[in-house]
Amino acid sequence: MKNLQKNLQITACTVLLTLLSSSALLAQEMPNPRKAPLLADLGLTSSQEATLQELAAKYSEDTANLRSLIKVTESRIKAELSQEKPSMSKLEKFTADLYAVKQADFLEQMKYQVALAAILSPSERKKLKELKIERRQKQDKYIDKYYIPFYSDNK
Repeated sequence: MKNLQKNLQITACTVLLTLLSSSALLAQEMPNPRKAPLLADLGLTSSQEATLQELAAKYSEDTANLRSLIKVTESRIKAELSQEKPSMSKLEKFTADLYAVKQADFLEQMKYQVALAAILSPSERKKLKELKIERRQKQDKYIDKYYIPFYSDNK
């Protein structure tokens, strides 16, 4: 009986977290501010920018539920693992569900990338690729400069 009550409490908490996280995700605006400067540097036309904003809003809407489902499924796995005797069949089901949702999220990302490429001209796509490489190099330099390893090869 205690396990049933505990499972019901976990389920209720999970549902509440799902509702809160999905409303928070829907409230966020796209595009991602980290990526916005790259697109701003492309010099897009107002028509391209409007299309991009619509695309980003649709992407945000489509992935919000998927990402909240990922969190819920991960919390179910953690809850099951915290049981005195975790059920392997439940863990297998939750894991299968998790990977199915992650695959759907990844497919949405690919749809977004394809749609973004359709908005940009070949020269804009080339410039965007160069800007991404440049940004990655800057991030790598920052990591090299400020990263403090937990261990040292020198003894």
